[in-house]
Amino acid sequence: AMASGVPCVASDCAGNRSLITDGETGLLFDPHRPDELAERLRRVLDDPALAARLGKAGRALVAERYDLGTLVQREIELVRSVARR
Repeated sequence: AMASGVPCVASDCAGNRSLITDGETGLLFDPHRPDELAERLRRVLDDPALAARLGKAGRALVAERYDLGTLVQREIELVRSVARR
């Protein structure tokens, strides 16, 4: 969803927190509080500007971290740094 620019609403757990910064790249909710899920969904649906901002930021984050060219470049740099030792 993030790679497509869709605003994400996810439960606040370790895996999701590794990608989503609440209020910046998506919205997090307490998984034991369904009322929080409903409120976060309502915020995104009722505020198109917020939805657009979250979607854009999420897409940028995924492009930065997981773009194939970026990942390959990081691997090349790692191999070069190991080879220099």
